[in-house]
This record gives sequence, C-alpha cells and structure tokens, in this order.
Amino acid sequence: MLLVRTVVKLLAFTTICLVLQTVPAFADSIATIQVDASLIAGPEGLINQFQPPTLFVSGQIFLDLTTAFQPVSPNPPPNPFLGANLLFSGPNGNFSETVSGTGNCSEVGGIPGFFTCFLNAPGFHFETNGIPSTIGVGSTFGACATRFTQYPDGVIATGSGVCGETSTVNFLGNSGFVFTLENGSSSGTFTVTAISTPEASTLPLLAAGLAALLGLELVRRTALRS
Repeated sequence: MLLVRTVVKLLAFTTICLVLQTVPAFADSIATIQVDASLIAGPEGLINQFQPPTLFVSGQIFLDLTTAFQPVSPNPPPNPFLGANLLFSGPNGNFSETVSGTGNCSEVGGIPGFFTCFLNAPGFHFETNGIPSTIGVGSTFGACATRFTQYPDGVIATGSGVCGETSTVNFLGNSGFVFTLENGSSSGTFTVTAISTPEASTLPLLAAGLAALLGLELVRRTALRS
C-alpha cells in the first residue's frame, strides 16, 4: 500500500511539473538604453558665449517598460528606473559607478502615447524629449538640451522638445549641461540597444525538483523492501 501511495504522489508531482511548464510567464520587459552625452561645463547662464564640451557621460540605463509609461500616473507614480552603469569623464579625471535612483515617464500635454521621462540619481539628472511609449530596439531619442547654444561661427542653435529643464551631470566638482547641436537636435542621445524579459518563474524547476526527490525516495524504499 505504501508503495502504491508513493507512486501516486510521484505521478501527481510530475503532472504538476508538466502543467507549470506550459503556463506562460508574466515578466517585466527591461530596456537597456545606451546613453551618450556631451556637456558644457558651468552654469546655464553662460550659454551666450561659445564653450566647447568638456564633460562627457556614456553607459547604460535600465528601464522597466511595464511600469515606465503610465497614461494616468498613480500616486505615488511607479519607479521604472532600475539603475545605470555610467562612465563620467572630464577635466578632473573619470570614474565609473553603478547607481540606483528614481524616475518616471509622464504624458505630454495629454497626448495619448507621448511621454517625457525624468531620471535622477547621484551624479546626473536626465530629462528626455517627447518619446512614444512603443519604443523598441533601435529607437533613439534626445536628452533635453539648453534651448540656445552658441557656436564658434556665431550660429545659435535652438533646442527643441517638450523639456522642463536641461539634462545635467555633476561629478568630481564639475557640473555641466547638455547642449544643442547646430541642426537643433540634442548632444545627448538615448538609444535602445536591447529589450529583454527576465527568466521565467522558478516554480517549474521547483516542481521538477520535488518530483525528482520523491522518485529517489521511491527507489530507496523499494530497495529496503527487497
């Protein structure tokens, strides 16, 4: 009788394992976003004179796409910003650090599916130009830049976008803000390089492990009875 019960339990656990394997996994979609930005050192009040970029930032930001774009922001809003791995460089040297922070993406002027994102962490503040919620691999959008940037030939480029403020970086006593290129785009860019889904739930593995252990117990008890 004990042997029959053990066999029944083994079959039950094996069935559970197979069922769990067929259940779709509901996991977050994580976007890896490459950041490259050139910044002009000093306060924004100096934009009426030419300054070459002396501060630079590059690396990756990780964004949870399942919570990043909320048509109606709850209170408090979600924090889709999962972290970043950025390299800051400038006149005083450079350093690399992995940081965590906060962020959210809010609709622009009530336009459905059109957002601007704010990302804040020690060392930087980035605000994006207007972007669609349906971003994919290869999507590129700009960091908010200073509205007016003067170039050596006297040309003044006008920033564009729905930006409340300029994206900035602060490190090693240096501060700088993203500037505008002569064609009106931003010197800071975000490029989606990958969108991934984390591993599925570990429940199928757990069920398989339980079935295996029960199978070993069946073999052991059978050996003892023989």
